[in-house]
Amino acid sequence: IFHRIGDEKIYFLAAEWYFQAGYSAKGREILEYEFTDPTLQEYAYQQRSQLEVDQDIKREMITDFLTEKPQSVFSPEFRQILGE
Repeated sequence: IFHRIGDEKIYFLAAEWYFQAGYSAKGREILEYEFTDPTLQEYAYQQRSQLEVDQDIKREMITDFLTEKPQSVFSPEFRQILGE
C-alpha cells in the first residue's frame, strides 16, 4: 500500500495492523523505516522502545532519545519510564 500511495501515515498504520494480526516481525520491520515526518519517526522509535524486552537495551534507547530530542512530545513518557 505504502509504495503505491506513498503516504507514511498509512505505512505506520500498517505496522499497527500487522501487530494486531499477529505478524510482529513485519510490524517491527515497518517501525525501522526512516520516516521523513519527524513526529512519525519519533513515534516509531517510541513504539520500538516499548517492544524491547531487554531492559538494558530499552534504557539505552530511551537515554539516547532523550539526549538527542529532549523537547520531543515523547520525552515526558520516556523520563517517566526511566524514573520507574
